[in-house]
Amino acid sequence: MEEHTLYTFGPFTLDVLEKLLCKENRLIAIPGKAFDLLALLVGRGGRLVERKEIMERLWAEVAVGPGNLAQTIYLLRKALGDDPAAPRYIMTVPRNGLRFVAPVKRIPANAASPATPYSWTHRQSSRRADEVASPQSIAVLPFHSLDAEEEGSDRLLGLGMADALTMKLSGLGHIKVRPVRAVMKYLDSEEDAFASGRELGVDAVITGTIQKACERIRVSVSFQDVDTARMIWSGKFDNMFTDIFALQDTISEQIAASLTPLLNKGTPRQPLRRESTSAEAYQLYCMGVYHWGKRAFESLNKAIQYLQQAVTLDPQFAKAYAYLADSNLLIEFLGFVSGEKRKPYLSEAKKAAERAISLDDTLAEAYVTLAAVTIDLNADLEKAERLFQHALKADPNSALAQMRYGYFLRNTGRLRRAFTHMKLGLELDPTSPIYNAMLAELLFLERDFDQATKYITRSLELDPYGRLTQYILGSIHLACARYQEATEAFQRLFDTERSDRHALLHLGLAHAFVGRTRKALEILNKVETDMSKETLDEIFIEIIITLVKLCAALKQSERAFCWLNKVEPQMSIFAVCLHYDPLLDGLREDPRYQTLLRRHPLLCE
Repeated sequence: MEEHTLYTFGPFTLDVLEKLLCKENRLIAIPGKAFDLLALLVGRGGRLVERKEIMERLWAEVAVGPGNLAQTIYLLRKALGDDPAAPRYIMTVPRNGLRFVAPVKRIPANAASPATPYSWTHRQSSRRADEVASPQSIAVLPFHSLDAEEEGSDRLLGLGMADALTMKLSGLGHIKVRPVRAVMKYLDSEEDAFASGRELGVDAVITGTIQKACERIRVSVSFQDVDTARMIWSGKFDNMFTDIFALQDTISEQIAASLTPLLNKGTPRQPLRRESTSAEAYQLYCMGVYHWGKRAFESLNKAIQYLQQAVTLDPQFAKAYAYLADSNLLIEFLGFVSGEKRKPYLSEAKKAAERAISLDDTLAEAYVTLAAVTIDLNADLEKAERLFQHALKADPNSALAQMRYGYFLRNTGRLRRAFTHMKLGLELDPTSPIYNAMLAELLFLERDFDQATKYITRSLELDPYGRLTQYILGSIHLACARYQEATEAFQRLFDTERSDRHALLHLGLAHAFVGRTRKALEILNKVETDMSKETLDEIFIEIIITLVKLCAALKQSERAFCWLNKVEPQMSIFAVCLHYDPLLDGLREDPRYQTLLRRHPLLCE
């Protein structure tokens, strides 16, 4: 039996048998060949290892050029944070080979002391549960592939693992788990896990590594406190890749078990549900989730393709249907299509959401998508509200369900209740620029401009180039008579996409408020001329509402009411803007406007 030996040098611990490199209790992602090179150098105890031997040991079965070794050395130095000009670990001996120059201590794994960074690997934390505070919030970061050169679906297995564990752990009572979209930006990040945890505002992080070799998959997982770096639980698993779903269940159960003593007695636990029975379908699903998170038109269409292939391979894959439904909905919701082109996407979203719910009635995301489709296709607000409530019952800790239900309440005029749900949604996903912007817009409608400015500033910090953020930022500036700042915000929007009619109208608004009437009229006339060449169904109603705001700012009330009358049949979902938007104040004293408000009343709080 092979002796299990650990090597320690500097802050690092190397486990050759388990193929793990740790730095101060954290797993370090390192490519397979770079790990093999490190093990070879460390094992020689400071003696020279010639290049010829390195090539033979690392690439015995294939013929490769010297560029492969140079790249492997570069990746190894990068993992160690080593500088070739002033090496602390790896010294190049010109025309000969490499030497490991740091002092190395060799210890048996079973003799590792509690102070040894590696000592957590085979055991749970020795501290009793009643000695530590219960983590109230968790983030599951995308697992890192130990083969850093891996591309495509294998590279995204780490994101799929994070998505699966997030869903499975969301049933742990009062524990709040950050949604997968909040952690997607860390997929290729080299940022320290604890720094990521602090940025996400969580008490604990789950991190891991994945190594896939032929038909087997090896996964190492750690669950740590962000503030103290205390190890709550850790484990290593080696399974057939076709058993990845059972592996996810095992990891989820063991993490849940490690939390059980920390949870309130009687806290309900949801039963774990199997994702799929097809490894190939699961890989396609991972690709779909990755493209879904990008939110661009091309990416959403790619997501639809991958997810459709996944459900074709496994027609029982409920979560894939849920993401397929939301991908179709987002293409319509984000304004990538208009008019009759919206209907096929909405129809596909409805079909996929209903299928997801029929397979798994606990999927909050599917209820949320179906609620939105019900509003767009049938304008059935009562049914939509029931679906939103089903979503919140299925998962009250779903940031998506809380935010979209809040947006629904906002659109029906129940602003105070909308604030409650949106604020909770933002607490569940505080680093979402979209959610910060949505809450800012709600506060803008309530004319709480100080609080609106606070949240839109956060959104701007998280995504300086977000278009929704810039629109809301500029609108807040206009309402607060900060005309120069408003003009700059809208000018940035227009400069990035000069064909964007919505951005041009907002720039016209800024000109009108500051008194540049001629420029504002030129924009109004140009946009109206362009829109006269299109049918009403081809024009987004948001653009028409902005055009009406520009008419109001220019005191062109006849033109404003002409457009309002044209779109009145579609006005119900934007009635909240008529009632509350400060930029429509120029029309409020007109009797025709008051009549319009009476025809489109809002629901009571």
